Amino acid sequence: LFVFGGGAMLAYGTVASGLAGWIAEQLSQVGGGEFGFVLIVSCVVCLVTEVVSNTSTMSIFGAIIAATASLKGFNGVQM
Repeated sequence: LFVFGGGAMLAYGTVASGLAGWIAEQLSQVGGGEFGFVLIVSCVVCLVTEVVSNTSTMSIFGAIIAATASLKGFNGVQM
């Protein structure tokens, strides 16, 4: 129960503080098309899941990936 609650609060704090928006802006400036975007996100998520629970990681990066995909003009559902 604490893992789910902690993950939700960590994701909320990331979005509320503006960190998610800043990361989305930085990722949107990276070139490489869809493949490069997926490669970078996959590597970062793999590294983060070594420290943070999977629920927290998905709560945080779900919003970041969706925002970045829309900024780059990609289909967020396919990402």
